[in-house]
Amino acid sequence: MNFDLTCILSRITLDIPPQLWEVQTASGMGNTLLVRLLHNKLSVLINNFSRCYVSFLSPDFIAASFSILGLILFLVGLYSLISRKKLIWLGILLICPLPVLLEIPKNVTLRGTFLYTGLGSVILFGLYRCYKKFF
Repeated sequence: MNFDLTCILSRITLDIPPQLWEVQTASGMGNTLLVRLLHNKLSVLINNFSRCYVSFLSPDFIAASFSILGLILFLVGLYSLISRKKLIWLGILLICPLPVLLEIPKNVTLRGTFLYTGLGSVILFGLYRCYKKFF
């Protein structure tokens, strides 16, 4: 997984031609029309974009960024948000990787701030739920 905020749209689009070439040469002398229908630029772009989007919400990324305790608090907070139907917070959590992927602010620090603020708010909500339960 890519954990250094370089999984961005410009790098995803640069990676499309080598991936298409690899798929077309790996198929050999098979049906090239079928290969081109299944592996076109749009499908490779969607595949790479969704892979990068999910990598920013994966437990590996959260554990690498916030430690194991942060991962546990994130999971507690996520469970609490889902069980209490806090749709606004879940929406913020799902939107927070998009500025990183789409490169909306050109400053890398601002993109990381958007990502870590969304993840950190869920961790703080998990910490609050643990505090309310045990104290």
